[in-house]
Amino acid sequence: MKTTVFGGGIPWGPDVRKLLDKFGTPEPGLITHEEIGEEIGEDWRSARYRGVVSSWRKHLWSEMNIDTHAESGEGIRILTEVERVECTTRDFRGVVRKTRRAYTRGGSIQAVKLDDVSRRKHDHLMRAVGAVVTSATENAKSLTAALRSPDRLPQKKTG
Repeated sequence: MKTTVFGGGIPWGPDVRKLLDKFGTPEPGLITHEEIGEEIGEDWRSARYRGVVSSWRKHLWSEMNIDTHAESGEGIRILTEVERVECTTRDFRGVVRKTRRAYTRGGSIQAVKLDDVSRRKHDHLMRAVGAVVTSATENAKSLTAALRSPDRLPQKKTG
């Protein structure tokens, strides 16, 4: 079991508890950096502020199922369910983009220059990443089609 040594800084726990006491179960909306900084006595640009707020946000997510988004220079936005869907969609698009990039990078490797173990690893990786890219592309297409408005609205039958 690995142990870590406490380096003498001030623990974040008490400040996280201050934020939990102050904001409780926060309602959707923006909590400004100034409000948070005032509560914990830190400037929002400091490393300690970022650490405490990161820990608080993790607590909100894991213990209360409250999702947040940091808005640069503004504060922490407590997300509505609709905003959570939008953030998840953005995250997914980013993952797909990175996966496609990995597939392209892997495809540029000259397999003949690899040893046997590396070649098997490369082959497996290319099959797995290829399957993810194919699945993501097909799912993105079907989602786009499902959300597209019809070209023509259904006609009302008369007579």
